Amino acid sequence: VEQIDNQTITEWRASTSYKPSTVNTWLAGIRAFFAWAAGARRIVHNPTQGVKPVKRQRAHLRDPLTTLEVKRVLSKVKTETVQGKRDYAILCLMAYTGVRQVEVHRANLEDLQTRGNYLVLRLQGKGRKERDDMVVLVHPNVQNAVLDWLSVRQYEPGALFTSLSNASKGERLSLRAIRDIVKGYYGAAGVVGGNKTTH
Repeated sequence: VEQIDNQTITEWRASTSYKPSTVNTWLAGIRAFFAWAAGARRIVHNPTQGVKPVKRQRAHLRDPLTTLEVKRVLSKVKTETVQGKRDYAILCLMAYTGVRQVEVHRANLEDLQTRGNYLVLRLQGKGRKERDDMVVLVHPNVQNAVLDWLSVRQYEPGALFTSLSNASKGERLSLRAIRDIVKGYYGAAGVVGGNKTTH
């Protein structure tokens, strides 16, 4: 163990042909071992200090919708129905603010607030425990869509977007339900391609 230094760890990291996630998992184990060894005074210096994890190449597996596709999707919603008002509000929120489906799923009525002339939505993102981010509903289309939905949803506390089915009426829409709603309108609008996701 005394013969291993920073360069040894760096060379090992660079020479392996395993996936970056695998190498980084092993590196975490090696770090923990040497941190223990240094803490227990078995070695003088921790050789893993300063060794950075392997960078992962991020493949963009999702394609954004074109402006025309977004317009076609929104045009397929029957906004005169209660379901249409809810679905249109969800779609506008995602299209105009970039809110993700998990943020739509977690949104509560009390997260919607007025700041100046705009509505804002406080967000609890993926992997977050707090609602520590927000989006401003600047575009009139998204503001009107959300207000139209609220006019029929009413102002009872709880989930912002609720189920309308008999089995789960008033309950928070599940992630799967949100995904199915969006994909249904994609199909109706002729949006094709496996990379065109709700993300």
